[in-house]
Amino acid sequence: MKTMVFNIVKVVRVEPGAELDGTVYDQWLHIEYDGCKASIFDQMMIAPEHASGELHELKISVMATSVEPANGQASGISGNRFTGKIVAVRESDGLFEHLLDIHGLRIHLVETKQHPVGEYLAVKGRLDLNDIQSPSPNAWDPV
Repeated sequence: MKTMVFNIVKVVRVEPGAELDGTVYDQWLHIEYDGCKASIFDQMMIAPEHASGELHELKISVMATSVEPANGQASGISGNRFTGKIVAVRESDGLFEHLLDIHGLRIHLVETKQHPVGEYLAVKGRLDLNDIQSPSPNAWDPV
């Protein structure tokens, strides 16, 4: 896991977030993937407003407020609660970067504690957008 992983998703809509005196400072992307829905915070407003209704490749991380081992082996999203399986871990600068698979959506979780590959975690927090691009021509090629 040398770089962050992109996810191909449909951006359903881009919704303005905090606004002051007519200036919008952040936004939310509402996405669909594999029959699931999620909301992703875009603090840097890197997603274009016209992204709605289109497929895009997103790099996503989670700003966790709590992380616990999950009871069971189910993946899913419910509001600000995410349950998924750790599929990769690497250490960097004294922190552990985990790649968490949530029903096919790959998100990055950075923790001071290392969780083993294969463990299911229940994470409470916010999904954050790290990067966005239009799908590359070979994005649908089998890996």
